[in-house]
Amino acid sequence: MSFKFRLESVLTLRRHEEKMAKQKLAGMLSELSVIKIEYQLKKDRMKGRDISGAGNRTKQPIEKAFGNHLLISSQELRHMKMRIQQHEEAVERQRNLVVETNRNVKIINNLKKKALVEHLNEQNRREQIHQNEIATQMYVKQTTSWI
Repeated sequence: MSFKFRLESVLTLRRHEEKMAKQKLAGMLSELSVIKIEYQLKKDRMKGRDISGAGNRTKQPIEKAFGNHLLISSQELRHMKMRIQQHEEAVERQRNLVVETNRNVKIINNLKKKALVEHLNEQNRREQIHQNEIATQMYVKQTTSWI
């Protein structure tokens, strides 16, 4: 007799939900990372740092060197900072969702383990009863053959 867990479809669904939540979290983290990098680049431009990666400071701010097209206002930085905070809050909510889905999977997994243990115990009990019946029949045959 094979073991069939009656909540297997629910477990499959919960695992899928967990996988989707983790994938969404990964996407959100990567998006947050991009926004933070953009913010840092704009902040560096405001301060007049060299963004070429060489690490050298220019003698004059980039805005003056390249003209008005690179002017970035502090209002834009504040807006980006708010976007970062909103994304961080969304990431935190998604992390909580991942924890919740993980918890749901673990609960059903534990139920499955308990059901499997009960099934094995029942199977062992039935096997033991069957073995006892065989032994009893053999004993009865032996005792009747002596008479």
